[in-house]
Amino acid sequence: AKTVKDMNNNFVEVILPINSLQASQYIQDMIRPHLIEFSLDMNSALLLLTFSETILVSSIDLTSVKLQSSRIYNDVHIDLQISNSNISTINDPDIRIILGFNNANSLKMIPGLATDPTNTFISFSSNFVTDINSNNIIAISQLDALKVTNFDPDVEGPLLLSFALDLTFDMLTLYFDEVVNIESLALSLLTLSSDILGSNSFRFSPTFETITDLNSTSLSLTLSTDDVNAIKLNLLLATSVNTTYLVMSDDSIFDMALISNPIIRFFPIRAKYFKSDEISPNLLSFIVDMDSGLLIFNFDEPVLVSSFNYTSSIYLSASLNSSLSFSYLVNEAAVNGTNDVMLTIILSSGDLNDIKKQDDFFVSRGTSFLFITSNLIRDMNNNPIMPLNASLQAIMFINDTTMPVILSFGLDMDEGILSLTFPETVDVSSVMFESITFQKAANVTLSTNMYSLTDGSLYMLEDSTVAYLRLVNFDLNALKEKSIARTSDVTYLAIESSAIVDKSNQRVQALKNGVNTLKVSRYLPDSTSPTLDIYVLDLTKGTITLNFSETVAASSLNVTELTFLADFNFSSHTEYFSLTSNTTSNSTDSHILTLILGISDLNYIKQFTMLSTSVSNTFVSLTSKFIKDTFGNPVIPIFRNASLQATDFFTDTINPRLQSYTINLDSRIITLYFTETVNVSSVNITQLTIHCNNSTASDCSYALQNSSTSDTNQPILALQLSNTDFNEVAKREQLATRVSNSFISISTDFIYDMSFNPVLPIHVPYLQAMSYTSDNARPFLMSFSLDLNFGILLLTFNEVVNISSFSPFSLRLQMNATSRLVSYVLTGVESSFAYDKAYQSIDLRYNQPILYLSLLESDLNDIKRITNLATSKSNTFISFDSNLIADMGTNQIEEVSFSSAQPVNLFIPDRIQPKLTSFDFDLNTGVLNFTFSETVNFSSFIANTITVQSRENSSETDNVSYYTLTGGNLIREYDDTFIRVKLTMFDVNEIKKLDRLATSNLDTYIVLQNNTVLDMFDNDLLAVSTLHGLMVNTYINDSTPPYLVSFSLNLSSEILTFTLNEPVDLVSTLASQITLSNNRTEFYTLTGGHVYNQSNEVTFEITLSTPDLNYLKQNSELTVSIYSSFILFTSDLISDVNANRVTPIISPFQAEDFY
Repeated sequence: AKTVKDMNNNFVEVILPINSLQASQYIQDMIRPHLIEFSLDMNSALLLLTFSETILVSSIDLTSVKLQSSRIYNDVHIDLQISNSNISTINDPDIRIILGFNNANSLKMIPGLATDPTNTFISFSSNFVTDINSNNIIAISQLDALKVTNFDPDVEGPLLLSFALDLTFDMLTLYFDEVVNIESLALSLLTLSSDILGSNSFRFSPTFETITDLNSTSLSLTLSTDDVNAIKLNLLLATSVNTTYLVMSDDSIFDMALISNPIIRFFPIRAKYFKSDEISPNLLSFIVDMDSGLLIFNFDEPVLVSSFNYTSSIYLSASLNSSLSFSYLVNEAAVNGTNDVMLTIILSSGDLNDIKKQDDFFVSRGTSFLFITSNLIRDMNNNPIMPLNASLQAIMFINDTTMPVILSFGLDMDEGILSLTFPETVDVSSVMFESITFQKAANVTLSTNMYSLTDGSLYMLEDSTVAYLRLVNFDLNALKEKSIARTSDVTYLAIESSAIVDKSNQRVQALKNGVNTLKVSRYLPDSTSPTLDIYVLDLTKGTITLNFSETVAASSLNVTELTFLADFNFSSHTEYFSLTSNTTSNSTDSHILTLILGISDLNYIKQFTMLSTSVSNTFVSLTSKFIKDTFGNPVIPIFRNASLQATDFFTDTINPRLQSYTINLDSRIITLYFTETVNVSSVNITQLTIHCNNSTASDCSYALQNSSTSDTNQPILALQLSNTDFNEVAKREQLATRVSNSFISISTDFIYDMSFNPVLPIHVPYLQAMSYTSDNARPFLMSFSLDLNFGILLLTFNEVVNISSFSPFSLRLQMNATSRLVSYVLTGVESSFAYDKAYQSIDLRYNQPILYLSLLESDLNDIKRITNLATSKSNTFISFDSNLIADMGTNQIEEVSFSSAQPVNLFIPDRIQPKLTSFDFDLNTGVLNFTFSETVNFSSFIANTITVQSRENSSETDNVSYYTLTGGNLIREYDDTFIRVKLTMFDVNEIKKLDRLATSNLDTYIVLQNNTVLDMFDNDLLAVSTLHGLMVNTYINDSTPPYLVSFSLNLSSEILTFTLNEPVDLVSTLASQITLSNNRTEFYTLTGGHVYNQSNEVTFEITLSTPDLNYLKQNSELTVSIYSSFILFTSDLISDVNANRVTPIISPFQAEDFY
């Protein structure tokens, strides 16, 4: 009544709600909104728009907006995009728009746009937005663009998000969180390492080949060849994603606002993508050095020296077309140097001389060509060399400038053949006989003691390392007259440098009298029969010294024709012994000949008690076959009935000596052969050490500890290796695997002979095995243990096994010893190592009898999933086939079949708590996906222990929202590492009601209790506390429109009540979208209405307007009962809390209640 007064101060007449007065005229808002001002924050990509009135945010069309640098038409500008943008959802005059990644970086990418207030303008069409009454915004053209009011520049530097390294194409790609200025890149401030600790680091050089043309959020550059080669040479760096980390120092790069990247020096990141080198190396060029016998290869990338293989790999040719000229396959070669782009190949002397034999072949650059096969060598990533199918010419040729030298010469006085031996091929046709002189000694002064040849001819015409010359009879007779070359002791050679040249026309090195004359090394004599005059037997030296009447030829000696006798006159009771071929002589032709008794002969003589113990019982006889003189005449025989007594005799005082040994790892026996009988009771086994070469390094040698010996005293001693000694030898991969790496050393305390003379020690150089027999016995499994805490499987074998032969794919765990019905076959292992039982640790140095296996996480989880397998010692058995592993001698393991599986020796159950590693939340379907660190028991899952909260730490702020589930159903009832939970509709709706909870990945965190779930061994979960909530991994927002569940009409209270399937945003309600019907002829669309309650709920009420209420009451056909109360509405009626428009009712929907 006191609302207003008339001109006579009378109050207006009261109008009660029940008699409310309808407006006689209604004028709708027709004024178009306009933009007053705008602000832009480049740091947070926030665009703030201030309009003249409240606008309808759902009508915003960002694609109608341009941000431009001036008011010039089509000047520098961008058209905004919808993707990644985030617009405030509340209708208001002030609208906040998060531009998103694409829009923000598009702005930063364009120089001179939105870098300060002077170049920041906005324009848009009238389609940009409408007000609440659908009036379109007043457009701002490009020529009238509005200048920014508040501008905040970008002050945060670019952050490296990830990187990729491609060694096939030498590409490094860097990915940032914003656009970067490619010209600001300082490559030398970037460092690669093999792990997060910065190991095996490599700092890039400042130069590179090419780089991306445009400024962007990523840049790709082609690395310099030097940098790529340096990376490839480091075998521990950049071999996979796991060995490729990048450290980026500050000031390495700047963004478009010239802000440098933040310091991440101490936080290297691992490569997101890595591609190893897949391109074969190429031979670019080569150099020939005939002087040093070298081929020097230059490749386009580093090559692995250890992969060098000369076999059928290098073909030499005299021209580009090898089919039209002589070609040669290198038979043997070696390499010198380390892994690099240059490889030095050392030709064998055989190949070098074969090459030199050929005319016009590798004598200049023009005659030096080659081609190679892919077997020659590989690069650092094991890519084979690209073969050369066409010949490649040498870029440089170094000729042979070394003078040839005579290594030795031989003289056959019967045939008159002089042979000269050189280290390289010589041109035999160049020989000058007049330059060759024979003399009696190395240094002579009288002309009677020397003779120069006058003539001769070639015995063999082929160029070779040996020149055979035939002497003329005149020269042969002259030598005999001067007593030169009568025996080897008086045969020396002197030559002038003009005597002969090599294939490069280099003269021979002269042999000068008194300086470097050469004595004959091969000599054939010619004379009469000699006689034996006296001899001496020395058992200490093991020699017989024989004096003849003249010089004899040592090469004609036949020791088996000499017999020792105990008496002058042989009888049936006389002890005797004939020498065997084990006795030899190292004497040259002379009248005195020394025989070195063989070991067996010497030992046999020592066994006699009445033979050769003194001069009185030492006699010899010999046949004419025993020896000849220098002219081939046989010695005069000495018969057994008139034997010759020794002139002198020396007893044995010499120490025993180990002369050879054999090793048999199959029987595990080392057999030692001594120079004489030894006393086995004196053996000290620890004084014998086995070596792989002359090194004493622990991985290359081993001293025996507790092996045993044979019982008989004899020159041959057998050592039986103990299990300990056998395994210690076997685990050293380079020790005693063949003859070439089987050596031994002994000390003087190792053993004594029968006269207690200590054995001679063997030091460097050590004694190499005479023969070697490898181990042919198959290893077998002795026991195994399983630790489910850490997924460790220990296999213990009877001998050392070779870890490189390990193949896990037949390893089967089974629940009993006779059946594989309940079992699991491993798919692989995470890692495998040798295990040293003595130190109880992994042995990275040696193979061991114990294999340490780290199981794959997937296998471990699959095993835990089988409830009656490997849960205790009683149901843990193992089986495998012979491919599992081999010993060090490549003998396959004895299989353990599934029908006779071996039980576990030690079983350690899982006692480690499972851990939540990630979770996903799909609000559209109401599904939570949990991923755990191991298999969990689905039946133990308790849904009402789960809480969703809006921040990681609930104590950080008062604005934290959270909600604890009341229940939920498992979608997949199966033990696994992940669990899917379907939330109740009640819980989903309660979460949706909270406008700051689970609206994006930024406000979705999970909290779990210890009892939320158990693993397969009943270990409770490692709780996720409210102070350290886990952020959602993948978040899917609600995009499903709400729908009407029921409605009621109360004409008494004038209220329409709606119930939907989910909470709705009441601010978006438009009652004018509602039509009431009797489902026949009557239809009435409401003109308005007032929303009764304001909170977001599934149920809301609309108070009917007076005109609408009056109309309904006046119409006798409409809304008079529940049977005439139906409803229809459009999707504009209302939206859910995620702005999804309600599902429209296009067919009449009956009321649930009517009052």
